[in-house]
Amino acid sequence: MKVLVVTNADWQNFLSKIKPNLQKVDLVLISYNLFLQISYKDEIENKTNNIEKIIKLSKELNCVIVAGSNYDLFGKHYSSVLTADKGKLLGIADSVYPLSQKASGKELKIYKTKLGKLGIIVNEDIFNLKTAVLLKKFGAKFIINICDFFDIEKQNKAVLEVGKLADKSIFSLNSSCLIFYNNIKQSTEYNFCEFFTKDFKI
Repeated sequence: MKVLVVTNADWQNFLSKIKPNLQKVDLVLISYNLFLQISYKDEIENKTNNIEKIIKLSKELNCVIVAGSNYDLFGKHYSSVLTADKGKLLGIADSVYPLSQKASGKELKIYKTKLGKLGIIVNEDIFNLKTAVLLKKFGAKFIINICDFFDIEKQNKAVLEVGKLADKSIFSLNSSCLIFYNNIKQSTEYNFCEFFTKDFKI
């Protein structure tokens, strides 16, 4: 599976530096840095169109896109992850077990995609092992975690614990690196780069 990982780029940098040289990919993972904050009010009033940009990009690239952002729902603030598949919005998952002072979502999300069932873990939910149990129970093929914290050692430990308990491979992306847990090897690898494309076996 060919994956484009974007850790540290805004929308203009994405369009000018990354997209022109991009070849066929199956999955795009985008950190919170692309759109740090998305306001539902501004989206509805057409002051911004960030959600639409991601959906259209997934259609143009003919791939699955998973992108993190902070969402403002009319004064309620969430850590969230948007998932789109070939031009279709599959949903916006909110953190169910936030550790910061943000509103909590109602449920974990699993989406059926062309890549199989995708289990989404939002931000700090990676530290709650209930996520591993539930995503395994409901048949996720692999797991994606987009987060905005920077404790790599703590993140790596959580990824290992969740990956082993769920018996699934995990992509865990923050704004500086990607940690990939390979379920076959039961080990993690780090990738530090503003953006990169790589083939992963899951």
